[in-house]
Amino acid sequence: MEEKKICPLCAREIAPPANLHHLLPICKGGAGTPTVLLHQVCHSKIHSLFSEKELARNFNTIEKLLANEDMQQFIRFIRKQPPTYYDKNKRSKNKDRRR
Repeated sequence: MEEKKICPLCAREIAPPANLHHLLPICKGGAGTPTVLLHQVCHSKIHSLFSEKELARNFNTIEKLLANEDMQQFIRFIRKQPPTYYDKNKRSKNKDRRR
């Protein structure tokens, strides 16, 4: 019997599609560092909200991601959706200004 995989962001069971997320972005020295398995929609949301620089400096753990207000709003929404739910996240209007 295969153990159910749970997304550490939204706490829902992981159903395909799923992605591995580098807690420290590869372009910021994260090759070979820990990864976490997330729903594709959760992974996309992280990258729609934060630049690689922000992820490396301020959001390099699940706990730090969960503490962010925008991420909390997303999680409240996504927890109500079925595990197979996927919707393309739009790029944050402020993301380009934060690099």
